[in-house]
This record gives sequence, structure tokens and C-alpha cells, in this order.
Amino acid sequence: MNKLFYLIKSAFVNIYHHRRIAFSLVLSLIILISINLFLLMANNNIQNILKAFNKDLRVELILKKDTGSNAISKNIKSIKDNNLISVEEIVVNDAAENLKNFVNSSKVIEKIYPLLDKNPLPPTISVKIKFNKRSIQNIDKFISRVNNDTISTIIYPEEWFSRSLRISVWSEYAAYGLIALFFILTYILWIHIFKVSLFSVKKEIEIMEIVGGTKTYIKTPFFLESIVYAVLSFVISIGILRYLYVGITKLFDNIIFLYPKQVLYAFVLTFFITLLGTEKAIGKFFKK
Repeated sequence: MNKLFYLIKSAFVNIYHHRRIAFSLVLSLIILISINLFLLMANNNIQNILKAFNKDLRVELILKKDTGSNAISKNIKSIKDNNLISVEEIVVNDAAENLKNFVNSSKVIEKIYPLLDKNPLPPTISVKIKFNKRSIQNIDKFISRVNNDTISTIIYPEEWFSRSLRISVWSEYAAYGLIALFFILTYILWIHIFKVSLFSVKKEIEIMEIVGGTKTYIKTPFFLESIVYAVLSFVISIGILRYLYVGITKLFDNIIFLYPKQVLYAFVLTFFITLLGTEKAIGKFFKK
């Protein structure tokens, strides 16, 4: 217990001694973490915009005129049982319903309608799709699986699906690629700045090593110091992003903040990067 208390005390003594360099460390971390979190939020909203544009995305199955209710039920079951796309809603319109909608769509058609001898329209199944990567990736497979001899035509915006997939995938690649780059910069910057802070205690490290202090015992106060910097920087970065988010929501509606999992993953990654950077920096001060 005394050892633990001593290590914690040593960590806060280090923070006091390194206060000038600590400011540079924390400021650098805040800037880089804030950029990363902002990129995550931007990616969330790009995906949200794509969902908004695709909220009425549908696949229309035009059935053959002689298709009975049993065949329609089998088609519906096949659609519901699929594991390729996310189905939000299935709307079935029989031939009479389609004719009614068609007649009500125009005054001209309403006048011509009495001249028809019989209903020329077939029954249809409209499949409303939830927009997500799985759905747009698998739409062609879904179409080929659902297609059968009771369906005469399948109508869906194939080119729009392809374009949406490209935008979705490349926006994620760009966001996560930049995030990885900034985390690498964070790691490199942390090593160099923390190494500078360690020069002031170089002799103490050498003395502790000579008198038999283990590397783990010597490193622990510096690890604790790094954890304090990392937590402080991350909390401030979240606060900055939240402030920006509130400002943006006053200008634009339906802006998405970070999801809890993203905040957790970003914190864990920041935590490990600072510890690895500290390990790398302090390792240079031990005798080989």
C-alpha cells in the first residue's frame, strides 16, 4: 500500500516538475484528439445524409396478371426470410388497388377509364429497404434470389445503389484513414515531447536502476502521469466537440453526435497510444 501511494505521489510530483512541457503535451493531444473525434462525427453525418436521401428506397416487383394469393404469400415469405438486405416494409397491391391508384393519379386517365373493357394492371409487391451497407452491397443477390416465374419485371434504381455504395465506402475509408494518420502523429509526437520531459529526471532514473529498482517500478509513475494527461486531454476534447456540435445544430437539423461505442473506442485507443508512447520514450533512458 505504501509503495502504491509512493508511486502515485511520484506521478503527481512529475506532473508538477513537467508542468511546462505538460502543457505542450496536453495541448497537442487535445488538438489531435479533437480532429479525430470531429472526423468520426463527420463520417456519421455523411452516412446520415445518405440515409436521408434513400429513406424511400424501394424495389418494385411487378407480378404476372394471373398470379394468385398463394403465390403472392410465398413471395412475401421469401422476402421476409431473406438475410441479404434489411427490409423495412412490404406493401402488396392487388390489380384492383393498382387500377384505382392509377385512375386517381390524373384527371385525363379518370375520364378515359370507363372505356376500358378490363383491368390491364397486374398485382405488385413494393419492398421498402432500410439503407445500410449490407443492403446496398447485396441488392443484386437479393434480386436474383427473389426473382421467379410469378414475377414479370423487377424495378429498382440499380445505378443509384452503386453510387450510394461508393460514396458510403469511400467516405468511411477517408475518415478512418485520416483518423489512423492522426493517431500515428499523436504517437510520434507523444514520444518526442515526453522524451524531452524525461531529461530532467535522467539521473534519478539511472540511480534508481543502479540501486536495484525494477524497470516496472521505475516506469509506473511515468505511466500514471501519462494516464492523467490522456484522460484530461480526452475530456477536454469531448467538451470542445460537444460545444461545436451544439453550435452546428443551431444551423442544421438532424446532426448526429458520436455514438457511445465510438467514444469508448477512441478513449481506449488514446489510452493505449499514450502508454505505448511513454514506454517507447522512457525505454531510451535505461542502460542496455
